[in-house]
Amino acid sequence: MQVDAVMRRRGVSTLLGAVGPTIAAKQALALIQDDDDAEMVARAKARRQERLKEEKKVEDEFLRSEGITNKRERLELVPITRAVSRLADLGQSISENNMVAVSSTLAQDGNSGKWIDDLLAKADSLSLTDDQKASAGALRDSFASMSTAVNSKDVSGLKRGYVTTVTALEKWSVDTNVAKFLRAQ
Repeated sequence: MQVDAVMRRRGVSTLLGAVGPTIAAKQALALIQDDDDAEMVARAKARRQERLKEEKKVEDEFLRSEGITNKRERLELVPITRAVSRLADLGQSISENNMVAVSSTLAQDGNSGKWIDDLLAKADSLSLTDDQKASAGALRDSFASMSTAVNSKDVSGLKRGYVTTVTALEKWSVDTNVAKFLRAQ
């Protein structure tokens, strides 16, 4: 008699164990949205992508505020860091009144040096607002005045042009938030 009672309990618990998950699965299926609705799936995917982009943006802003850059940003800034280095060398040559070095730094075959072209191209691509574009224009004009001073062998004009160029680069880098990255490197 005890054996029958144990067998009945075991049978009932097995039945409940098999039926319980089946009932729960049907209820869970009712919670899942209809995957056959392509428009709904597309909207869900678009919302997910938007959330991911927003999270990435917040993460990047945090890293920038901490002075950390990623490889892509460092590669993007190569023309700017190269220009800062060339401007430092140019300043040294100007202070030594070495016009030959100044001329070779600023000019290649009568045209502005490739590093200047690279810098100005990067400045144009990173300048999005009107203020940033105005700063990039001032940077372009300052390089032109410095080149004119070199061609006319005007040392005092060259010095003024150099200071104007460095100031314009600094203003542009602050306006476009590039200064944070330059300080971090």
